[in-house]
Amino acid sequence: MQMTAEFRQEFPQEVMRGRYGLGDGADAARPVWRLHLVSRGTGEVLRLNGLPLVVFARDAVAAVASLMEARDPAEWRAEVSRVLPGREGL
Repeated sequence: MQMTAEFRQEFPQEVMRGRYGLGDGADAARPVWRLHLVSRGTGEVLRLNGLPLVVFARDAVAAVASLMEARDPAEWRAEVSRVLPGREGL
């Protein structure tokens, strides 16, 4: 990821390293998780502009909390699966 000077100023490296897994590779050993929001009523994955919403994260708990923020848990559920290296291009 090429970071511009403006990006570096707004998002310091120490924040990006811990929160987003960018930096010295310290987070490289942590697993990557794939998350989807699924409608409990229809069983369909949430779509934006016709494409399914897929979120990749190293911290699945924080990502699920973020996805479910301001959503009714009676209407939505989060599905989480681990991304395996090599099989999916990571």
